[in-house]
Amino acid sequence: MMSSHEAGQRIPKRVLMISSLYPPRHESGYELVCQSIAASLVQEGVNVRVLTTGADRANGRPPGGSEVMTVFRSLRRISERPHHQLSVNLLNAYEVLSHVKTYQPDWLCVWSLALIGPIPTIPALVMRVPTSFVILDYRVRDLLATRLLRRPAPDPAEPLITFGERLGIRLLHVARGPVAFVFPSEFLRNVYIAVGIKESATGLFSEPCRAIASPGKSLACRSRKDVLFAGRLVEGKGVRMLIEAFACCCRERPNLVGRLILLGPVSREYSGVLRRAADDLGIQERVEFRGVADLPELVAALDMGAVLAVPSMWDDPAPLIVLEAQARGCPVVAYRVGGIPEQIDNGRTGLLVARGDVEGLASGLLRILEDPEYADELAKQALAAVAATNEPRVAARSLLDVNNRLFQRPKPMSVWRGSASRNSALLIRRRIH
Repeated sequence: MMSSHEAGQRIPKRVLMISSLYPPRHESGYELVCQSIAASLVQEGVNVRVLTTGADRANGRPPGGSEVMTVFRSLRRISERPHHQLSVNLLNAYEVLSHVKTYQPDWLCVWSLALIGPIPTIPALVMRVPTSFVILDYRVRDLLATRLLRRPAPDPAEPLITFGERLGIRLLHVARGPVAFVFPSEFLRNVYIAVGIKESATGLFSEPCRAIASPGKSLACRSRKDVLFAGRLVEGKGVRMLIEAFACCCRERPNLVGRLILLGPVSREYSGVLRRAADDLGIQERVEFRGVADLPELVAALDMGAVLAVPSMWDDPAPLIVLEAQARGCPVVAYRVGGIPEQIDNGRTGLLVARGDVEGLASGLLRILEDPEYADELAKQALAAVAATNEPRVAARSLLDVNNRLFQRPKPMSVWRGSASRNSALLIRRRIH
């Protein structure tokens, strides 16, 4: 175990983590990041208790649970109805308060609040428990961020923010203990700073990456024909543009290009849209829908695929799949949006293309497919970078480092500098572009 003297940091004895979902139940990458951090903290000798939603109302210790790692699935989900939000927030606040009193954590680490809202954390803040909000996406953001950016929400079917979340964010100024906001990318941090969070209360950490290959891994076994996509199959992820780019590749080099493999959940309606697009372009036989992939399936696909495409049309803050592909030595071609340029050094650890440039995306894919030596060089550089900064225990230490620094800053209560006004639009654009 790493001692606090060796690492130059204070290692907490007990950590209480709050997350809307926790594996095996998960909907996106944040739950997996939370799980990796929890497991890494346990390896450092920290006692971890996870509080999440679920059907169980009693002690939810899973099979194999222990005193150092326990999961309680006792929080309730909130709905969009204001009266329901109030009652559920009160019940969840009482649940959090009970755990704070009995467990007496040294640190409260709050992950996604999309299903529970931030109000339940306020009792812990009032009791001076050092609290960090780890924010990986836009699910808990101020409405003004979207209004001032004049951009649509990442997913039109997903509410921007619930009533309880809006109220809870503004109530954070009642906190009597240290509060920190931690982000995986400078891009995402700047969005929150622009809508009211004080910069002095924010920090960056490295996302943990699962299943990192050894730096000496042989890349010669890759088929070098299949193009991969992994993530939610929705319009904002640019899947339809990827199908168009893949069709361009097939027309130019039909014998070089293999299949387009799509990994991830998709609605029946949007699946039909994508299949019709493939049919219209004459590549329906080459497009394969594999559905949701677990970690072994994802690793196997990344090991055998030639290239991963990340054609997000919205400002993806820090997609975990980019790191996971790099960790397996799979080259990445992505649109230059959001926090992705912080993950990819263009021309060294991957290729970046302008947002919405279908021809540029096709050119990037073909460059990887046509030049195996160049693809291997990109993969080796990316793998080395991820192994150095995103190995789970390294990532957990980076989270501890940033929290120790933020918790020791002067006047830790001051985290909110007021609501953003319409005049903040210019500031937002300067920070994120």
